[in-house]
Amino acid sequence: MSDDYVQTGLRSTLIKNSISYWIGWSMFMIALCASAIGGKAKIFVFIGWGILGLPKIIAALKGGFGAAFSPTFEEVTVERSTGRVVSRGQGAESGTMNMAVYALAGGAMYVLGGVVALFHMAILSVKCLVKGIAIPVIIINIAVFIGAIVAGGITQGILGDKVMAARGIKKTSDYNYLVNGEEDGIILNYYRGYKHGKITLPTEIDGLPVVGIVKTFDERGNPPWGDGRVKRQKRITSVAIPDTVTYIEAFIYGCEDVKQITLPENLKIIGQDAFRESGLTSIIIPEGVTDIGKDAFKNCANLTSITLPKSLKRVGENAFEKCTSLVDVKIASGSSIMYGYYAKAREADSDIHIEAMDKYFQNNKQSVYEDLGSFKDCSKLSAASQQAVKDSGYKGKF
Repeated sequence: MSDDYVQTGLRSTLIKNSISYWIGWSMFMIALCASAIGGKAKIFVFIGWGILGLPKIIAALKGGFGAAFSPTFEEVTVERSTGRVVSRGQGAESGTMNMAVYALAGGAMYVLGGVVALFHMAILSVKCLVKGIAIPVIIINIAVFIGAIVAGGITQGILGDKVMAARGIKKTSDYNYLVNGEEDGIILNYYRGYKHGKITLPTEIDGLPVVGIVKTFDERGNPPWGDGRVKRQKRITSVAIPDTVTYIEAFIYGCEDVKQITLPENLKIIGQDAFRESGLTSIIIPEGVTDIGKDAFKNCANLTSITLPKSLKRVGENAFEKCTSLVDVKIASGSSIMYGYYAKAREADSDIHIEAMDKYFQNNKQSVYEDLGSFKDCSKLSAASQQAVKDSGYKGKF
């Protein structure tokens, strides 16, 4: 029995698997990065993954799960003198398996095949390296693995800039921003800076006042945060908002170290997720605010006191849900508030209209208040505050 024949089988197996890997891994990574910024490349993510795992799918159809999970399934040992095949690779299932089982194995390997293929590629490469064969193929495999990731990042950057440009989004060193639909103000779209602690928002950009703040600070999960080249490792502790701002949405989502904030006097709308999961302990909402959107203060576990203005007309679903420390809600006497939900969660970033909040708002029906209650799970709310909220028009649970 000769090792030369075994090595030939090993080399051919590595090469065959490598071809699928080169095509599949490259397509998968580039399409994945492209689709991450809103590109229409998701179908190529699935195609690339299928091509990457194609050798494992074929092995599963030939020999079931055992063959698919065996890196040596395609290796053959041949007797030198006669050319007779004396053994085949391990993993093939019994021939008694029916077509349904083979189909199940093939389908499962479409899902798992990419991971298994990468693992087996590593095993095959090490075996070939030890035997000193197929070295150029191994080098190409390493280059493709790294190169596809780099190419994906480059693609994401290029397409990301194009998508942002198409949406009218521009950049400063610290912010993404765009001109609003009326072309008379700036909307801050994202904080790109690396500074932490106390942050002061700009009052104007490109000669136009900053009127909106949308998806600006997001500190959910673990650091780093942001999308700039230098990401933040530490949290912000306060944000100074200019009085020119009239609209706030997803503003300090998850910013646990922000305990207090002063809202601008011209503020009209507090949109979806504006202060969600933040560290606020109290909030005074200024006169002039008409809307508080969905989940605006949801899960603010440290929030104990809220002051609502008489100008407030609409409060969205779950706006104060699970504010588990909330005790005091001050509402002006005679206030009439509609508690309901917004049929459209948010306006497009590039075209925010204050009057649209009224257009998309719908009153809750009694039957759905239990699930969409604006003050749901505010279990510490005082009896006096509960009564004040009810008197303003609330019919949900606390």
